Amino acid sequence: MEIREDAQRNHDQLFPGHQSTLRHTDPELVAGVSPVARFDGPVASL
Repeated sequence: MEIREDAQRNHDQLFPGHQSTLRHTDPELVAGVSPVARFDGPVASL
């Protein structure tokens, strides 16, 4: 499951310049967490 465009923008705002290597080093973890990870709420509450 790909991260939504708005969630990606929020992630980029919260973690500017961060390039995660987790997708390469632990793809099974990413596959399990991605469907439930949310980056759409934190920015709105700041």
